[in-house]
Amino acid sequence: MRAKKVDANQKEIVDDLRKCGIDVFVASDVGNGFPDLCLGFRNRNWFIEIKTETGTQTKDQIKFEKEWTQGQYSVCRTTEQVLETIGAKTEIERIADIAREQV
Repeated sequence: MRAKKVDANQKEIVDDLRKCGIDVFVASDVGNGFPDLCLGFRNRNWFIEIKTETGTQTKDQIKFEKEWTQGQYSVCRTTEQVLETIGAKTEIERIADIAREQV
């Protein structure tokens, strides 16, 4: 079994998501096409494959995505893309607006 390399933007994305209160399990060391992150938000779960701006999926990752038909799977390149994918972006923006109003 071959573990894959970790994309350069993954640590920043993971840190950002955790700051937003999203449960994050880093699974990038699993390899064999398994997604980089398992996320939990509002009692739902997602598999997220992190890629850099120019990164592409491996054959194993494409195979996993095609075979995973009963759940949420997305390829994301930024924190904003992940937040949009899981439906958290508007909630995070609302919380930020409230925090700004309290200053």
